[in-house]
Amino acid sequence: MKNLLIFYTIILLPLPVLAWLAINDLSLYFVIGAILYIIYRNFTDGYRLYLLGLISKNDILKFKPIFLRAKYFPKLYFGK
Repeated sequence: MKNLLIFYTIILLPLPVLAWLAINDLSLYFVIGAILYIIYRNFTDGYRLYLLGLISKNDILKFKPIFLRAKYFPKLYFGK
């Protein structure tokens, strides 16, 4: 997941499902899906930061990527 194209594909893949749930007025499923997506994004962002060598594996499990996302924003999303 060091490749940005793969990373963006992985993080954007669930969004059409969430959009479909919202359009079809399935509110409960949309809320559950949104919560799961937040957790999913936390782990994918944390895993990318781990692969880039910026955080340890334990930081992923402690939900630290939520706070580290701002610190490593350019490296996480632009690869700089």
